[in-house]
Amino acid sequence: MTFSSLKRVASYVFSRVNPLSLVIFLFILGVGALLRLTNLDGHSLTQDESTMLEFTKGLLEYGYPALLRGESEVLMATYELLPYFIAPVVYFLGWSEFSVRLPSAIFGLGTLCLIFIAARAWFGNRVGLWASFLYAISPWSLYWAQNCFYPSQVQFFTLLSTILVYRVLKENQAPAWCYYAMAISLCFTYLSWEASGMLFLVYGVMALWLRWGRWDYLRSPHAWFALLIVGVVVIAQLVRRTMLRESYLIVGSSRADISTPQLAMKQPTFNPYYYLENIFASEQLLVLSAFFLAGVFFLRGNWALRFVYGFTLLGLAAYTLLLPVQAVRYVYVLFPLFLISASAATFFLLDWAVIKRGLSSLLSLKVLSTSCVMVLLALQGLAISNSGLNLSELNSRYRGPPPWELRPDIIGVDFRHTAHILGERFSQDDIIIARGPFLLHLYTGLKGHYALQKISASIVVYEPNRGLPHYSDKWIGNPVLRTEEELKDVLLRHKRVWFVATPLGPVQQVLGKELFRFIHESMELVTEGHHVRLYLWERD
Repeated sequence: MTFSSLKRVASYVFSRVNPLSLVIFLFILGVGALLRLTNLDGHSLTQDESTMLEFTKGLLEYGYPALLRGESEVLMATYELLPYFIAPVVYFLGWSEFSVRLPSAIFGLGTLCLIFIAARAWFGNRVGLWASFLYAISPWSLYWAQNCFYPSQVQFFTLLSTILVYRVLKENQAPAWCYYAMAISLCFTYLSWEASGMLFLVYGVMALWLRWGRWDYLRSPHAWFALLIVGVVVIAQLVRRTMLRESYLIVGSSRADISTPQLAMKQPTFNPYYYLENIFASEQLLVLSAFFLAGVFFLRGNWALRFVYGFTLLGLAAYTLLLPVQAVRYVYVLFPLFLISASAATFFLLDWAVIKRGLSSLLSLKVLSTSCVMVLLALQGLAISNSGLNLSELNSRYRGPPPWELRPDIIGVDFRHTAHILGERFSQDDIIIARGPFLLHLYTGLKGHYALQKISASIVVYEPNRGLPHYSDKWIGNPVLRTEEELKDVLLRHKRVWFVATPLGPVQQVLGKELFRFIHESMELVTEGHHVRLYLWERD
């Protein structure tokens, strides 16, 4: 990219930004940075984070992301780009919870900037400032900015890709750099999380819908070269992923296996209302969802509004219908466009009420209308922030806990304290049974000796060539105990056996009620934290 191209990009980004808006945005950015960097290391690492960090260690040690599973080297086959952003920070700052999460916080702040740039360019300064403010204080965005798993990174590249796709579709002949920047951003998005490829289908549908009959953007050879680049990367990754997996040795399934569209309604657990109920109808986002629905009346004649609404709704449909597993974090990539859509709808509605209906004709009505605007914006801000609406007091539907990602008061799995106790009391002859050995390894340096799993709800690997044939866990390669009899055999052969139950809910699921009851009644409960228990069996 030449200097003149960079100059044009800067002109496009900062055009029509008045000094007051820039000062307000810098204040919002400062608030966002303060909220994300404060207490960045305040809570324990999660199992997903620990997996990424083990691959990051491999990148720093071997030059490529890999880990040792028993005697075998396991190459990273999904989320490939994550370690490459964590490793440089760790290299200069050392290993700490703060340093490994810093890239996610930076991506979160980058997304905040992109929200302001996109919303201001499409709908004006008011929408840009308000959407970025809502994102800055949102507990959902704060949670993932303080977690080194993929959502914060993939959200940034998704929004960047969407901005570039918008420009390619909006302009008859976009500059060449725009096509190649779009291709690179799409590749980074896909390599951060393969299921983000669902959005490529959304971009295609959007192009057909919004530009039907006007194919100027396809007449540029740069468009075809950009599509070729993305296609080669996607195909190469899928081929590599397939070659790295020895499916005939694997029992069970994993969320990380999902990378291509599949009909979700074939699954017995399919719930078409999952994302609507757990996210958009949650206490934090219900008010914004109402404004989002009201904005439908302003779609006619507004190309930009149709674009953001189309992307949000089609993306939601794609992840509901074409992804056979469901998790709240999957649609986090749509969150910035949802905020932009709801913010734009808010100001369109207010402008319609104040100007079109003549509510600003008298001074008293001007004061009244201004007061209504402030009340509505305050309601949105309070609803999306830590306060929420506390609708559980009004409706029993909200008495159950909302998704933990939307609850800043929930600390997640409190493994750090448990690991500290285990590390202090562990002796050389002790045996450790752990389902999440990476967390154990990161905090104590211990890898454990066995895994315990009665139900095939998580991947186990058949090992035919390591002594007696057996199953081993998918993380470190510890042998898997599959029955109560196998567990009792280990207990009888050793004087002290520790059992680390974390995360508690999934552990109870894979063990079954009877086996977990046996553990709880036969072993001493040493300590219990949030979603974690530490048990000890001692032979008399």
